[in-house]
Amino acid sequence: MKRKIHIKIIIAVFFIFLLICGYFYRSVKEESENQSEQINTAAISAAMDAINRYAPEVHYKDDIDGWTVIESQNGNATVWAPNIYGKIYVMMKFDGNNYIPYTIGVNGDKKLDISLNTTISTNEHDSSHELAEQSAIDCLSAYYSGEDIYSTSINGTKIEVEIMSPYSATDSAPEDWAAIQSTLQQACSDLQSSMAGFYIQTAILYFIDSEENNLLTVMNGKIGYDAFGGEYASTTDNPPTISLEEFEAIQTGMSYQEVFDIVGSRGTVLSEVDVGLGDEYYTAVYYWDGEGSLGANANITFQGGKVSAKAQFGLE
Repeated sequence: MKRKIHIKIIIAVFFIFLLICGYFYRSVKEESENQSEQINTAAISAAMDAINRYAPEVHYKDDIDGWTVIESQNGNATVWAPNIYGKIYVMMKFDGNNYIPYTIGVNGDKKLDISLNTTISTNEHDSSHELAEQSAIDCLSAYYSGEDIYSTSINGTKIEVEIMSPYSATDSAPEDWAAIQSTLQQACSDLQSSMAGFYIQTAILYFIDSEENNLLTVMNGKIGYDAFGGEYASTTDNPPTISLEEFEAIQTGMSYQEVFDIVGSRGTVLSEVDVGLGDEYYTAVYYWDGEGSLGANANITFQGGKVSAKAQFGLE
């Protein structure tokens, strides 16, 4: 009889324990959700203040609905405005108490620069780009002729250069492909060094064929894509836009090459942060136009070369 009573007591204590655990779990969950909501509200409010200060020409409703917050592991945040206002984002550093904006993008234009930390006028922006592009061409002329340097493009703290190749994506790998890779890597490293005076931290070279198919990508001296020797060969029948199916196939931890292989195009870098502590701390946000409703798009955040966050609007 005593043994049965003991068993009943143990069972009763066990159920009480489960009830207490359930209560604490719900409390912790609710507290976490409330904290997350408070973080999002604070980040959006700080982003709105930053837009009002650095991009006063942007008009929006004072309503947090539709704003997207992507928080990184270190507490920093990227806030995206609703698409009805255009392609607007604010990148902010969290100092433990407040969000401090360091990069603001409005429809492709930088209103706040991470390095200069000042608003940039159109004339200063264009003049600086012209000087940087000419300096890039001068640097690369040690490796390639002027005719081979097909195009240059500067976006924020990144420069992209397309080098024309005599080869085609439909060919097999050239016999001297290893030498071509080495040359492009060295040229890219030299370009990155030469751009430091223009506050450009990332240099990307694309080795393309006459049909503008990408054969080789080198970023800051490291190969990121290889059409002949890489695992992720380009697909010529995949449109450059992103679909909902492709978006859902992209998972946290994937490399840029894997995302490139899924989508079929390299996307557009909207913002990037390189604090100079190595690739692990390099963060970039890529944008793709989407397939679906009007204004459909997706953005993928890479941290240390891996997918850390993603968001989409209107994909089908």
